[in-house]
Parts: sequence; C-alpha cells; structure tokens
Amino acid sequence: MADALFPSRSVIRKLHSIAACLPCTLLLTGVDVTTVDANDPAVPGPEAVCPACLGASTLPDDVLREAGESVRASGFTGADFSLSIRLPISLQARQRAIMLWLHSENSDYALQEISTKYLLRARLARAIGEVCQMAAKSDVEADLSVTLAVEHPESADEYQFLSAITPAPPGRSYKGRGDMLSRRCDNTHNVLAFLNKASPQDLRSHNFFPPPAPTTRATLSSVTVARKSRFIAGRYTKYSRNVSNSPFIINNVKVAPTSVAEQIGLPLQEAYQATDYKFVGSGREDVDVRMLGTGRPFYIELVNPRRAHLTPEELDNVRQTAINSFAPVQAVGILREIKAHLTAGIKEGEENKTKEYACLVWLKDPIAADEAAAKVRPYQEGFTVQQKCPVRVMNRRALLTRPKQIHTLDVKILEPHFALVTLSTEAGTYIKEFVHSDCGRSSPSLAEILGTSADLLELDVVNVDLEWPPAVES
Repeated sequence: MADALFPSRSVIRKLHSIAACLPCTLLLTGVDVTTVDANDPAVPGPEAVCPACLGASTLPDDVLREAGESVRASGFTGADFSLSIRLPISLQARQRAIMLWLHSENSDYALQEISTKYLLRARLARAIGEVCQMAAKSDVEADLSVTLAVEHPESADEYQFLSAITPAPPGRSYKGRGDMLSRRCDNTHNVLAFLNKASPQDLRSHNFFPPPAPTTRATLSSVTVARKSRFIAGRYTKYSRNVSNSPFIINNVKVAPTSVAEQIGLPLQEAYQATDYKFVGSGREDVDVRMLGTGRPFYIELVNPRRAHLTPEELDNVRQTAINSFAPVQAVGILREIKAHLTAGIKEGEENKTKEYACLVWLKDPIAADEAAAKVRPYQEGFTVQQKCPVRVMNRRALLTRPKQIHTLDVKILEPHFALVTLSTEAGTYIKEFVHSDCGRSSPSLAEILGTSADLLELDVVNVDLEWPPAVES
C-alpha cells in the first residue's frame, strides 16, 4: 500500500502491536470509511479480537444475515427501512483511548473521528436488505425502522474508574445536584469528557493506555423493528345510550359495557397487526347520548403496525364484517388511510364547526304550543349564551365563563310537559346545561326562555358539520 495513504508507518505498527483489525487500522489512520474493504489483504490484521471495535467491525457475514432473519421473523412487511445501531459505551471509550495513546506516542498523529458505527451499519444494511428484500433508506424516507444493539459484557464496566481520577466535566445543574450527576460514567458524553481530561499516567496505571485485548467478541442483540403509525379516517354513528365514547372505567370497574373506540379500534388494530391504537373524535358524546345522521368524524392512529397498508377494498371489508357487526356502533361511509398531518382537521371540527342536536325536554309547567312559539321567536335566529364551567365537570375544567353561539333554536310542544327541542350551536356548547341552566350558570337557558324549570331527558347529536374524511393526496 502506498506510503501516501498513511501519515506515519509507525502508527500502523503501533496498531498492529495491539492486534487492531484491518478496518480499525484504516479508520484510525484517516482513511475514508467508504474505501474500507474488510477483505483487502494489503494490511493484514491479526486473528485476535480487536481492542478498538471489540470485533464489531469484522463480525462474520452469517452473523449479519442472522440479524436480517430476525427482522424478517418480526412479521413486518414493507419496501424500505432505516437502520440505527447502538454501540456500547466501552467501545467508544476504547477507541478514544487508543487515539489518545497514538497521539502520545507520535505527536504528528492527528485525532480521527473513527466510524465503526457507519461501517457496521453499511454491512448490516446490505445483509438485511438482501434477506428481507427491502431497500435501506434514511430515517426521513423510510417507513420501517430497525434498531440493533451491539453488546460486550466483558468490557461493560471497565471505564468506571475514570470518574475517580479526573475532575468532573462541565454540565448542567439540576436542583443543586449537578456535580453529582455530571460525575456519573453512565453516558458516552461524560465518559469521553473524562478520557480527554485524564493523564496518560493515570490511564496507564489502570491498564487503559492502550486498552487490553478482549477475550470475547462483541455480539448483536436487541433487534427492534418499528413502523411509523398509520391513520385511518372515517365517521361513526352510535345508536345506544349505554355505549361510551372511550372505555369508561371507575375504580377499575368498567361502567359501560363497551365503547366506540373499542368497537372501531380493535378490528382495525387486528387487521393492521398493530401494537396499539388511539381513537380521536371530533368532539365526543356522553354515554347516554346518541350520535345520528352522517356520523361523527374520527381517526384511529394504529401504533407500530406490522402490515404497511390495507387496500380500500380490504378496509371496507373490515368496516362491513368486523366493525359494523355490532349494531349499536356503525362506521358509516368509507374508511380512508390518511397522512399524519391531515389529522389536524379533526381539531378544527372539534373547536370551530357547527353541530346540530335534538333533545327531548321535560317542562315543569305545562306550556301551550303557541305560547312556546312566542317565547322562542326572539331567539330563533341566533344568540349568545354565557356558560360558566358546568358543575358536573368542575373537577377537570378551568373555572371560566365561555360565550357560545346558538345559531338556531326551535321548540315543538309534544304534550303539555314535554317538548322536542332542535338547535344548532357552536362546537363546545354544553347542551344539557343550556337546557336546565345548571343553577343559573348558563344564561340565557331554555328554562329561562320558556319561564319554567326544564330538564333534558334524551339528547341526540344529529350532525357534525365537517368535511371528513379528507380527500386522498395525489
């Protein structure tokens, strides 16, 4: 190999004397990692385990393929993946110690940024790609992420002596305990900072200048595969007054037998083979309130799904055969897979859109139809109601007075003590409190308008004005 490739042949001899492997020898002498070929015989490396990379740079091909088989066995499918590697702190400490040792032995030697992680990642990415028939891409581009940890138990604690022989590196202070926290050898940043401050004499006295040759080789472990969440948008109706919006549990006891979230989320979780799901609706109705009409917009976040996608036909099959097999809760219209950023539209509907309701109301005093019509007429075209925080939610809501717009109001007397009330309101209006006034905390209330005590017997949401699901992006 040409002399121009290395700043000093003595550095090569030093590395050979401690049994450094070929990749580490090349990397420690400043050769671009992309030019490294582990089969290049020009600078033969010893058979012993390398003290710099602990053997990680020269792991056999069959070990790398086993990692690929582990990824395939995880059950995740897809076209591409990104790869992350976690190296042990001891490996990075050893490499820094060797560089410091080389510099002390040869003042012309410039400290290099060694790239064991990038070399190993390149080899692993190639092996995993071949086994799983997937392309390696960046974290931003890839849908699937694979993380592998390199372990070497033999050297796990060998650097702990550093905190005792060097001053504490500068660090942030937390509640007056900054010095204690910064002296811990529990992260790479601190360990490397300690190494940079340690004297050659102290490192040599602890047999770490250079580090000793290990007797065992590093291994790959903890293969973790994960996928970005999938988001499924749709609308649902609820025809029961005994189904909650999400699991309703008090003191570890399930109050409602089931929930909208479970009836929609569990079938989709199973279809996508996801780890978990999160249900998000455009608002929510109480357990005793029905959701009618075209349904309430929602999306389901499917966490870590093994299946990358379902076709529109497969999604509709899940809707018809699994979700809609439970009559009280129905997914209406279509289910559509959407991009993550489109889920923000749900919040817009929850906070800004109009909602329509139908209420069965009991009236303390009998009221004739014409009398009710006369009292309601001034309010039919809209008005503002001032709503203080309702008594029933004071334990979990800020004690504020919120103005809410009632867009339309109509009262139809069914019998002297019973009325059907239909109204459209600004999102976030407390309908129950508007009806009975909540001890005067909502004003004007229906009771105030009609001049008699009123109570809500049944409530239905009949429309949520939001264009949903969003259109598919081209």
